[in-house]
Amino acid sequence: MPWSHGPSRCSGATFFQETTLKVPSQATWQRRYSILLAHLKSQNYPVAWGVCVVISGQMAAVTTLVAFWLWGYIDSRILSSASKRYRPVQRQVGNPSFNLATSDVSVIVPTVSTKTSFPSCLRTWVANKPREIIIIAVEGEREHITSLIRDAALPPDAATQIKVLYAPAASKREQFKLGIEATKGSIIVNVDDHILWPEAFLQSALPCFHDKSVGAVGPPLAVHIPQQRRNSRDVTPWETAMTRALWRRNSGLAAVYAIAGWCWVLAGSTVLFRGEILRDARFLHGLTNDYWLGRFKLDTGDDTFSSRWLQQHNWNIAIQSMPETRVSRTTVKSGRAFFEQAFRWERSTIQSFLRTLRDVPQIWEKPYVARKTIERVLRPVLTAIHILSWIFSFSTYPKLASLILVYYLWDAALSYAAFLKEYPYMWRQLGAVVLMDHFYIIQDIWSWLTLDNVSHVIISMPASLSNF
Repeated sequence: MPWSHGPSRCSGATFFQETTLKVPSQATWQRRYSILLAHLKSQNYPVAWGVCVVISGQMAAVTTLVAFWLWGYIDSRILSSASKRYRPVQRQVGNPSFNLATSDVSVIVPTVSTKTSFPSCLRTWVANKPREIIIIAVEGEREHITSLIRDAALPPDAATQIKVLYAPAASKREQFKLGIEATKGSIIVNVDDHILWPEAFLQSALPCFHDKSVGAVGPPLAVHIPQQRRNSRDVTPWETAMTRALWRRNSGLAAVYAIAGWCWVLAGSTVLFRGEILRDARFLHGLTNDYWLGRFKLDTGDDTFSSRWLQQHNWNIAIQSMPETRVSRTTVKSGRAFFEQAFRWERSTIQSFLRTLRDVPQIWEKPYVARKTIERVLRPVLTAIHILSWIFSFSTYPKLASLILVYYLWDAALSYAAFLKEYPYMWRQLGAVVLMDHFYIIQDIWSWLTLDNVSHVIISMPASLSNF
């Protein structure tokens, strides 16, 4: 299912041993009903035949529910095992063949309506000692961006590393392109203007490029909660929901990378690229001339475009998941803006997955990746089938359905316990965690209905969410 499940303490063998005594096997049911249906149909008993068809459908519901349970259980075992196998690339200390240093890195920062947290973020980038930091703002915000850089109070030698360029208008992809063209480093890092880096971020992420097949590196993401606000009364449900989403994402990315060496979409918050890839004239042209369905020009989703480009050109995307590479968002949207962002991300993801199935033949070389890509595209359909299976199963086989529900609740409880162990001050917002886990049910439907919306704003959001 769309969300992976954590480790279960229920044995699959025990489960089937306990329930086989109460529920005949599927083969037995099929044999009985096929004989009965054939007899009733031959005797022209339409009413009785219809009743048997309904009963057969009811059995199909509980069979489907069990299939979903088994499907989720197997997937969770695969991901759990892969998470344990995952190992980040260690720093190449004393290796003469690895000559990349932080001084080889150009950092580019496309920004618009720059937040007040920018000076703090800028200081963390400077502390990593890159070759240069190129900020791409818009003409109308010259004074604002100059003031924010001044507020960072950087030492004179660090200030000389910073270059500010101005685009005529706000456009994420055009600003990204402008920054790429101005870089000189062999590694280019694209970072959002509200992201904090750990002190050893670049040193810890660069070793992935020791593998010549790696074209980009993605780090884990987190939400920055200031120390003084790390208590249950101050943390907001929006921060908690975003933290939960990123917590699940981080573990999933590392597991899939361990299984197949794959990453579907790099998060644009911070990505390291080989400079030669981004400076390719074909990449720059494609970046700024990307259309959905050949009609709707895309300005957002530069991260999905970059990810597909890497995959199409046989570059590997590495996931470097370790405390030293965990970058943090300093801002989290709230209210309507939170949902607008979530829907925009989901639409971009759906568009990218559909295009990946069509344009990235490499996925068919990795059966696990191909299966999960198809599942992701079909998630609304699978979710609807799963919900209907629950409804019909509880009306026909409530005991079996209840047993499966207990498993899901226990599995969820283990996941929430693990989350709260890492973020104990978020316990008051557990409701936001639960809602975030199931938000995809609405998110999928609305994102598909508004798939042609390529702007930053939702087309008439449902009132129930708008007024949340």
